[in-house]
Amino acid sequence: RQQSMLVHGSSPFLVEERTQAAVSTEAFKKSPPFTLKVASFIQGPVSIPEEGLACASCHSEHRGSEHDLLVMSNNECQSCHQKTFSSFNDGHPQFTPDTQGSVGIVFDHVKHERRFKAKVLDCGSCHVGENSFSEMGVLPFEMSCQGCHEQGSKDHHGDKIKKNIITVLQLPEIEFDEDVYWPADHAIGEALTPLMALMLLGDPQAVPLLESIFDEDGADGDLYEWLILTDDEDEPELRSDLAQALKRLVADLSDSSKQGARIRRERLSRAMSVDSDDQRLADFGNELDAASFVMQRFQQRFLPQLADDLDGTEVSADDDEEPESDWLTSSAMAGWRVDSDEGSISYRPIAHGDALLGSLMSLMQVNVPEGSTKAVVMDRVAESFEDDFRSCSRCHAVQGTEIAWTSSARVRGLSGFAKFNHGPHLAMLASSSECTSCHVLETSLSGEQVQGITAVRGFLPQRIETCESCHAEGLVNNSCVNCHQYHEHRPGG
Repeated sequence: RQQSMLVHGSSPFLVEERTQAAVSTEAFKKSPPFTLKVASFIQGPVSIPEEGLACASCHSEHRGSEHDLLVMSNNECQSCHQKTFSSFNDGHPQFTPDTQGSVGIVFDHVKHERRFKAKVLDCGSCHVGENSFSEMGVLPFEMSCQGCHEQGSKDHHGDKIKKNIITVLQLPEIEFDEDVYWPADHAIGEALTPLMALMLLGDPQAVPLLESIFDEDGADGDLYEWLILTDDEDEPELRSDLAQALKRLVADLSDSSKQGARIRRERLSRAMSVDSDDQRLADFGNELDAASFVMQRFQQRFLPQLADDLDGTEVSADDDEEPESDWLTSSAMAGWRVDSDEGSISYRPIAHGDALLGSLMSLMQVNVPEGSTKAVVMDRVAESFEDDFRSCSRCHAVQGTEIAWTSSARVRGLSGFAKFNHGPHLAMLASSSECTSCHVLETSLSGEQVQGITAVRGFLPQRIETCESCHAEGLVNNSCVNCHQYHEHRPGG
């Protein structure tokens, strides 16, 4: 059956959807279909009928048994592209610089080269061919970056990660007008920790309390000021409500059962306004699950009668038993620490790629409604973690609501029609350091020559002259389809 299509086998609406990062919706409305626009970058406007092209327009049958239906000649390509030229070596336009750049891992080759005495980067020590060498990937951190980074105090990135201590829980100091089960002698916190505020958002009964605590015309996040306001407004019961909300949070965090894991997911889902199966939420939830035994020890130290209290059983307002030690940790707790003096649980990231810190960073990229209590709390949480996250975001760029944890998480160029295989090109090189014969570092040219040109990751845009030295008549294939595929294909798409 004969099928018809728009240019290059794709609907322009599909291409628009897949390239929103590159072209704004408003700009798209004022421009031709995007696929045609991409084609015009290469050879000028494209002429196709409104109903699209039939497959047989290019794949002609009944031309003999030796005819290859997949072959496209240069003439067939240029029959649609109105701006024609003789060949790749005669009239082909200069390559369009990649103005978007490549996000992914933040890395500048020029800056790193300056740190090497030999002034030569060995590309093969970090890069490896992927997808049949159509792409060059980056080896894992342990095989590439760790050789220089994470060397104790000498490392300006990895070592800083381990210095940042995150206070997860700390019981605040609260005075009550009535008997309330609360460890008054060990609750000394002066504010809600950011993570406490975040997780309290998942408790519907606690949200009105957070609204009053973070009211810019009131306490504005200052818990001490909020406690004064409860007296001024004759609402002492709000203190008991806050204590109960915090005790419910401790109970949820310390439940090591499957039901406890589900309750934590539901709490986070309500807090972040995302589905409970959202991967970012699931990753952070897994870290909380792994730490439930730490939360249990915290609960046993400071709120041993918690279960009875939440069930409504009458318990003594305070516990006479003193904590056994000033602080508690063990090798099995992997970064977690219970501090009896501070009445807190803290976490110190243990290494590069720390799972808890990474999952928390990803979770913080979730969009919440502007102007809401959730948005206010999220802003405060983000501010509090700015320094902790900066050591990660130096290398891992934020792309919309995602973080580029791997080198392959990068923004593609506009065109999905180009193809390139590093394999045969690498075979011609004597060593991997000779990759710079094509990938030219910005420092190899004078300032006047690079003025106004964006150097992506320290490299200048590719020049057609580099390819022409080999791809020419009588040397290496220089046909259109050698570099351009007809049907649009975007890696990973």
